[in-house]
Amino acid sequence: GSLDVSRVAGDVRAETVSGQLGLNGVTGDIVGETVSGRIDIAGARSKSVRAESVSGQVGYSGTFDPAGTYNLTSHSGALTLRLPASAGATIRLETFSGSVDSDFPVTLGANGGRASRDTRFEFTIGNGRSRITAETFSGNIRIHRGTTRDQPE
Repeated sequence: GSLDVSRVAGDVRAETVSGQLGLNGVTGDIVGETVSGRIDIAGARSKSVRAESVSGQVGYSGTFDPAGTYNLTSHSGALTLRLPASAGATIRLETFSGSVDSDFPVTLGANGGRASRDTRFEFTIGNGRSRITAETFSGNIRIHRGTTRDQPE
């Protein structure tokens, strides 16, 4: 079944097999896993996030700690990130047969930012301190720009 967790001050590990996983307002590290459900993480204030779904969509919105790591993975689902306009992150994206769309300008490094294929690359926004990885085999990856007030001082 589905699982919804709200306003937890502490680390959360949540798993479902075929239900949706909703995590709202978590202020600790997050591990979320599901086989065929969607994962929605909203309003998070986490330093470490790992969200994995085999066939569901995965979404994250919240703050990005400068020393934080954020990993979103789905085999066949779309991945959506909402970053504050003032975010600083190094972002690594990979999709085999999906598309990538970003509200942020994508500036690739001297080697073009390419790791091996056109569907796998890394780029930096702002100071590049947070580490974000989004990987999907057949899903699309979307990076939305939020407002500056989304990121704490």
